[in-house]
Amino acid sequence: MERARHEQECVATEKLNLERRLQEQAGDPSELRMSCSDLEVSQLKAEIEMLRGELQRAEGELEDRCWSPPVGLQHWLQLTHEIENKAYIKKKGAAEKQLLQAREASYN
Repeated sequence: MERARHEQECVATEKLNLERRLQEQAGDPSELRMSCSDLEVSQLKAEIEMLRGELQRAEGELEDRCWSPPVGLQHWLQLTHEIENKAYIKKKGAAEKQLLQAREASYN
C-alpha cells in the first residue's frame, strides 16, 4: 500500500514538473524543442503510464485482498521451505531410528 502511494506521488510530481516546464517555455517553441525533446516527452509519458498501470494493479490487489509476494521474495520463501523440509525429514529419520533402537533395547 505504501509503495503504491509512493508511486502515485511520483507520477503526480512528474506530471506537475512536465506541465510547469511546458508552461514556462510555451512562449518560445524553439526553446521548448531545445530543452525538452519529443523523445524525452514520449519516454516520460511511457514511464508515467507504466507507473499508473503498476499503481492500478497494486490498488486492485489491495481491494481484492489477494496479495502475492514479489517474485524475488517468492524465490526466497521457496528456498527456505525446501531447506526447512529437508531438516525436518532428517530430524524425523533420526528420531525414528532412535525410537527403533530404544524398542530393540527394551526387548533384549
